[in-house]
Amino acid sequence: MKFRVINRDDCVKYRSDIFQAYQSCHLIFDSQNPYCPRTEEETLYFVLGYACDSEDSLAYGVFDDNEDYLYGLVIFDNIRGTKQNTCAQVHIVNDKSVFGRKIKGVYEDLVRACGIDVIYAKIPSIAVHSIAMCRRLGFKKTGYIPNALPYVNSKGEENMYDIQIYVKENNK
Repeated sequence: MKFRVINRDDCVKYRSDIFQAYQSCHLIFDSQNPYCPRTEEETLYFVLGYACDSEDSLAYGVFDDNEDYLYGLVIFDNIRGTKQNTCAQVHIVNDKSVFGRKIKGVYEDLVRACGIDVIYAKIPSIAVHSIAMCRRLGFKKTGYIPNALPYVNSKGEENMYDIQIYVKENNK
């Protein structure tokens, strides 16, 4: 697998792959989020907002070696910086076919190569697999926001879940 910055043409070309990745990661959007894309077209416009139309975001695609398939996206959002350092929030989505160890090495390389000093993620406590991946990548829990987001659990009950805040400092 490999990664590179994506552009508008990539978003259009790989729109069904991107949609599939978002379908695989159903906990990305809470159960009441009005921006949750439900179709390929909605997903395309959602991702274009980060990949092409935002001045403070940068989107990477994770591809197979021949770029026949896009496995997922790593989006750095709210990028801020000074002469001394940079900071950004990270959003990651990938197809279930590469969950876990298969994609961990690519994420490690991308986080190291992105050039951002401090990367943070806000993850709902119900997303235990995402939290585990962040920990394996060296992110440290620095806080939480209690009872912040509604999700439907495996029993079909909608409950409020904490947002866990994880941070990775690349220069330490």
